[in-house]
Order: sequence, then structure tokens, then C-alpha cells
Amino acid sequence: FEELQEELFTVVDLINKQCDTKRAEFAQLNLTAAEKAQSISAFQSSAKYVANGIGHLPPNGMWTANRSSTLRLYTLGAELEFALGHVETAESYSNEVLNREDCSTMESLPLKIAKIRKVCVYDSRFTETVNLSLDLLNELGCKLVWNTTMMPMQAIATFMRTIKMAKKAPAPQDFYTTLGAMEDPKQQKIMAILSRLCFAAYNDDNMFLNLLGCCKMVQMTLKYGVSDGSAPVFAGLGSLVSAVQQDYATATTFAEMGLAMQSYRRTPRASETIGIAYMFVLPWTQPLQSCLSPLEDGYSSAMRVGYTEWGMNCLVANRILIPYMMGRRLNSILEEYSEILSQLEELKLSDQILSLKMWSQMILNLTNHPTTGTGEAHELEGEIFSSKSFTGKNVIHVATIHFLEGELLLFADYQAAAQRAIKGGDKFVKLFPGMMSGMIETFHRAIALYVLARQTGKRKYRTQANRLRKTIEKWHNGGNPNVVHYHYLLSAENAALTNKHAVAEEMYKKATAMAARTGHLHHAGLCNERYADFLLHQLSNEEEAKYYLAEAIRYYEEWGATGKVASLKNKFNL
Repeated sequence: FEELQEELFTVVDLINKQCDTKRAEFAQLNLTAAEKAQSISAFQSSAKYVANGIGHLPPNGMWTANRSSTLRLYTLGAELEFALGHVETAESYSNEVLNREDCSTMESLPLKIAKIRKVCVYDSRFTETVNLSLDLLNELGCKLVWNTTMMPMQAIATFMRTIKMAKKAPAPQDFYTTLGAMEDPKQQKIMAILSRLCFAAYNDDNMFLNLLGCCKMVQMTLKYGVSDGSAPVFAGLGSLVSAVQQDYATATTFAEMGLAMQSYRRTPRASETIGIAYMFVLPWTQPLQSCLSPLEDGYSSAMRVGYTEWGMNCLVANRILIPYMMGRRLNSILEEYSEILSQLEELKLSDQILSLKMWSQMILNLTNHPTTGTGEAHELEGEIFSSKSFTGKNVIHVATIHFLEGELLLFADYQAAAQRAIKGGDKFVKLFPGMMSGMIETFHRAIALYVLARQTGKRKYRTQANRLRKTIEKWHNGGNPNVVHYHYLLSAENAALTNKHAVAEEMYKKATAMAARTGHLHHAGLCNERYADFLLHQLSNEEEAKYYLAEAIRYYEEWGATGKVASLKNKFNL
């Protein structure tokens, strides 16, 4: 047997090439080869062995004498083909099992879970995913929602109770060794269904259901032990604590529990744990730069095991989102677009394709690229994406459009940006709670509001600007290293608004120095621009104002925002 294992692929390849006979032994050998190929992340080869194994199954007796092998081949085949993006083949395998009346709940369960994944990830039918998940949970005796009318109260009470339970859990480094692994197959499957339910509920804008699902998974982990879904859900609990309670210390502890579990128990969902931790929790207490390497690891690990949706989330955050937040050159960010897009198209991840196109169009418009088409540069319109033509309801897409339109307006029209900030309020952070881009979105709204408050003296702008400044001040005082220059610049704007000129000058200088030193090209330009405006209009120091205006243009040029550069040069006749 050991010799066969060493030469397994060679032997099975010879059988598949030379033998057309349908024999159960040949099917079993292909299944063994498929499982071995899967274990070394050779998914294409594994899928071929599954197909050959199914082809070798004897037509008489495949569901009687060879039931175990037959079921495993179709189940593994569906999982592999979904991971490879071959949705039609995966569905045909699933239907072979699901259409049989003699399959027990536990036998058909993996295929039902695979169907839920297909409806959620590839079809983006989130309401249907929620309903399928709740029905399957009820079938397994797990009633998540007792009364839909009372669900908000149930969710809040469960959330508070779960936080208390999780705080009493072992320390992150001892968590896995103390609780051990979840052994009950039924509980493991319930965890898998709950995980997909949480994702769908979030995208379906059903936050209370998302909260209940997350809390249920945490409680099951504490009661039954660690499963594949435990690490990401503890990171998810951290993101909820961060978004809802702004308790970043507790949120970090929960995220670290998830990461510690993941390091002890290597699972296909490592990328999900990493993605949640480094996109929703840890950026509020750690430098953005420190999140890049883990996100790259999350992408690599996901592509090795076929957990593609979260792997690509990690990649986009690593190559697009964080570099943008850090003010890296726009053209260098755009260079990543084609490669990422081709991967997403190959994997048929349509939701992520659309989000990436939104980001690409925004960056192209900032650079005044010809592909902006007939729309204005400050609108999210162009050949790649048009917000005016968008009719979707996916909450992440809606939030992304709102964020990107705000970015374009800030660097094109302060008045329009401020008016939009008044009208839209906290729309983005409500739609996408806890997401790290909420930092820069809040900061940019505050800047636009301060500009209009100083220009018009209107209370509505001043009130909202001060509210956002206090929010960022709280982040700064709590130790968030990514908002230091945000805090300095907003403090300068507030001082300028209240005619505290000495304080304003000190804070403007701190802001410009910090933004430049940390390589935030967009904010180095913004800080210098705002300082120049203060010098010109409140201190009447035209000579100094020209210097800082020139610095602003230099930084904006280096960033690649050619439209902003042209606007400043035209405004000041430079």
C-alpha cells in the first residue's frame, strides 16, 4: 500500500489512459488520487481525478454497493469545481446527489452548503442565501431567530452577552490548546452554514441577523471547541465591537484570538480571518503599513487552498485600498488593475469585479485620464464604470460608490463635497461599519465642511465639521497611528475658524510635516493647500502662501492628480 501511495498518480494516470472498464476499484483509486492532489493544492488535477473516478463508477450498484465512494466523489467534485469557478459542472455534481430521495440530511448536507455558496458568491442572491441558510439550520435543529419582530432586541441582548462570554475566554495564545477542536460533524456543518448566513445577511443589509449569526458561532466555539469557522468569527466579533462600541482594545483582543486560533489550526479560511482582522480591526490601532504583509499572506494562502473570494479581498486591500489610503502614486496603483481584474474574471467573482472597476474609474478620473468618457472628472463616470447606470442594491457596492464619489468631489469642488457631506451624513460608515476606509472618508468629509464653514460662516457646516473633528480626535487620543496628521489638520482648520491664528499656524505646520514624512502624497498636497489658503485669506501673507501653494501642487503632481493640479494652477493663474 505504501508503494502504491508513492506512485499513486502514475498508476492512476495509466489506468485512466488505458482502461475504459467501469470498475469500483478504479473509481476508488481516482478518489484517493483526487484527495491527495487536493491536499497539495493541485485543484485542477484533483478535479480531473474526480471526473475520471465518476466515469469509472459501475452504473449498477453505484448508489448501493459503492455508495460511500460515489457520494464522496460527487461531493468533492462539487467543492472543487466551485473553487475553480466552474459553476455549471459543480451544479451538475450537486444535483446528482440532491435530486436523490434516499440521501439522508447528513449525506446531502455538504452539497446543500455548496449550493448556498454558489447562490451567495457567484449569483449574489443574498436574500435567497439567507432563506436557504435559515431553512437548513432549522432542519438541523438550530433555530437562530425566535421572533422576527423582536429580532433587534434579541440581537443586541445576545451581542452584549456574547462579549461578556468571550472576554472570559482563555488568552489568545492559550485559546486553542484550552478549548480543543470541535469534534461533532453536525456542529461543524452548522458553523459552516452560519458563516455563509452572516456574509449574506451583511450584504443584504440585515445587520441584526448578521449579529445573531456571528454571536451564535462564538458561543458554539466556546461550548463545543474550535472549528474551521471559529477563527474568522472571532475576528468578526472584533470588527463588530470596533464598529458598534468603538472599543478598539477589546476588538483587538478578539481579532488576536482569531489569528492565534488560525496559527494553531491551519484551515482553508485563513484568508478570511486575516482579511477581517487587517481590514476591519487592527488598522484602528496599528499602522496601515503593517497590514500589507499579512494581507499578502492571506491572498497567497487562499489561492493555495481554493478559498478564492477572501483571497481576492485580501489582494485588493493590499494592492489598491491601503496604497490609496496611504497616498501612494495613483499610476502605480492603476498598474495593479489589469492583473487583479484578469484573476477575478477567471474566478467569476462578479461582485468583486464590479467593485474593482469602481475603484479603477475613480483613480482614472483623479488622473484626468481620457477614459473618463463624457462625464465630468469629479463624477464616477467613464468607460469602465458609470454610477448613473448602476441599479444594484448590494450594500458594499452602494457604500463603495458613495465613498468614491466623495473622494472625487473633495479634490474637485469643496462646496459640492461639503453640501454632499451634509446631505449624506454618516452614510458610508453606517453601510460599511468598521471598514478601515471609514477613517479617510470621515477625514475628507470634515475637511470639506471646514472649508465651507470658513467661507460662509454657516452654522450647519461648522457643527458637522466639529462633530467629525471630535470623532477623529477620539481615534487619535486612543492611539490610532494612522490619523495623526488628520488630527493636526482638523485642529488647524478649527483654530483658523475661531481666529486662533497662532494655534492654527502651529497645527498646519505639524500637519504638513507629518503627511510629508509618512509619504501621504495626497494629504501632503491637501495640508499645504489648506495652509496656503489660511496664509492668504486670514493672514494676508501672499509670499508665504505662494510657497505652500507651490508645495501643494508639487505633491499633487507627484501623487498623479493632474486634474487637481490643473485646477489650482488655473485658480491662481500659475
